Amino acid sequence: MLDAAMDVFAEQGFDGATISEVERRVGLAVGKGSLYRRFPSKEALVEAAVEREVTRLRA
Repeated sequence: MLDAAMDVFAEQGFDGATISEVERRVGLAVGKGSLYRRFPSKEALVEAAVEREVTRLRA
């Protein structure tokens, strides 16, 4: 999920990226709110994705 989010943000930028596109790439039902159950906003999703990348870099 976070890999798909990072790909979408990298390709489309934060403003251009949509939760629906991340859902589509992960294979979730688009527009059903599946991703929002785990991440309440696009900001929360990008924060989790970036935090994971920072953790990987520090390891």
